[in-house]
Amino acid sequence: IHKVDGLSDDQKIDYQSDITQHVNDNLADEQISDVRLSFYLSSIYDHSIYEHFSKVVQKLIPDQMPTLENLL
Repeated sequence: IHKVDGLSDDQKIDYQSDITQHVNDNLADEQISDVRLSFYLSSIYDHSIYEHFSKVVQKLIPDQMPTLENLL
């Protein structure tokens, strides 16, 4: 969930909760139960976008992490 800068901590939690619930409800409506989703709050004004993008990449290619780490 990008561009949360400018929101209070309570608003961030509320938005994340609302989005999570909405997506889970839609998955349930479509009878999709084997999906595990993670939601991250990010901003362009700090390192969070890079940190969370890294988590996405790590989940997409877990078997390749040692190779990627060696390239760094």
